[in-house]
Order: sequence, then structure tokens, then C-alpha cells
Amino acid sequence: TLFRSGTEIRFTEIPKKMYPEGATPAEVTRHSMDLSYALVTLINTHYTSQPQGILGELQFAFVCFLIGNVYEAFEHWKQLLSLMCRSEDAVKTHEELYNSLISILYHQIGRAH
Repeated sequence: TLFRSGTEIRFTEIPKKMYPEGATPAEVTRHSMDLSYALVTLINTHYTSQPQGILGELQFAFVCFLIGNVYEAFEHWKQLLSLMCRSEDAVKTHEELYNSLISILYHQIGRAH
């Protein structure tokens, strides 16, 4: 193997279920269109004391892909970014997080070409 056991990159798992337990069909549809529930669940589970930590993970995944050519990191970066971009209600409740995201994306896009 390429890595010693325990040295592999372990990214935060993105929730598979984008809606709360017991959701009605209308709620499932709403939560499938606006992924704020899944984003807030991820933040509350892994970044309770510091929600901006999710941006650190986004940056770490980007660097792992760009510098280390780790394709799984690129996939994780895309999943995290998709989750954040599809979370319309979260933009209103986590304004500082999204202001930072715009700055991060500006710099990442500048480095990607």
C-alpha cells in the first residue's frame, strides 16, 4: 500500500440524508431543493464551536487536490461546495460563513488555472 495505516486523509462525511427523520413528502422535496438542513446538520455535528471550520476543510481538500493530486480531495471539495451553494436558507443565517466562502473561492479560482 502507499500509506501506512491511519495516515490516510479522513474528510468529514457529507450527510447522505438531506432531510430530517419523519419528514413529509413536501418537506423531503423542500429539503432536496434547499440543502440548508444537511449543511446545518454537518456544522452542528462537526463544527459546533466554530462553524467556519467547514471552510478550513474546503481549503484543505482544495490544497490536497491541487498540490497532492488527490482525486478524492477534489470530489470532497466539489461535494462540500455543492452543499454550501445549494443551501439558500443558510445564506441568511450564516452570513459571515458565506462572506468568507466568496473570498476563499476567489483565491482558489485564481490558483486553479
